[in-house]
Amino acid sequence: MKEYVFKTDFPRIDSTNAFDFQDEMEEGIEDFYAEDADMFVVDMMKTTYLSSAGLRILASAYKKIKANGKNFIMRNVSEGLRDLFDVTGLSGYLPME
Repeated sequence: MKEYVFKTDFPRIDSTNAFDFQDEMEEGIEDFYAEDADMFVVDMMKTTYLSSAGLRILASAYKKIKANGKNFIMRNVSEGLRDLFDVTGLSGYLPME
């Protein structure tokens, strides 16, 4: 399975930079399809905070990729973000390892 790794450099994703994050995510998805990869991997190593805007962008990317029959996963998700995904109910929706 060919992977495309999208590394986010945003420590915090909130209303101040959500549009920038969304633009980078959309470029990453375009590159993912251009490379004909099977798995879109979001490396969250540098991210420690997500607002509802960041959650929406990730959920939207997941939905878009799954709708095209491809796979999506988040890696290196901090314990704090895992707790956030649990509280919001997204841990059962967005795949993480």
